[in-house]
Amino acid sequence: MPGWIVLVVIADLIVTLAAVLWLRRRRAAHAAARPGAPAGRTAALPALGELRAFAEAAHARIGDHVRARWNGRDEDLPRVLRHLLDALEREARERGLPLDRAVLARTVEASLRKRGIAGGSALARALREAA
Repeated sequence: MPGWIVLVVIADLIVTLAAVLWLRRRRAAHAAARPGAPAGRTAALPALGELRAFAEAAHARIGDHVRARWNGRDEDLPRVLRHLLDALEREARERGLPLDRAVLARTVEASLRKRGIAGGSALARALREAA
């Protein structure tokens, strides 16, 4: 292996280590400035890991819920989505996530379109009625 590659790798490691240490010091100083606040978080923003876990669980749950309860008729879709949004809203509240119904409705819409379960203007209309 050429010697210049080793130098580049070493320089990269040094810069990365310096950046990580600087960020940790900054985070610690920020947490110390706000006693009582959870370390590494702001009060308005939950941990991204919690949001990701909720989104993954919701994605699977959305597809299963709609497949099990919707018969394919457009006029029945708002009732199914209203029930689903109520359940997702309850679960988000239990987990302490600050997600409102509009955000959950967009999540439901994206999940259903991605899975090809529902789409088009019927889905948009049903979500407006359900929200």
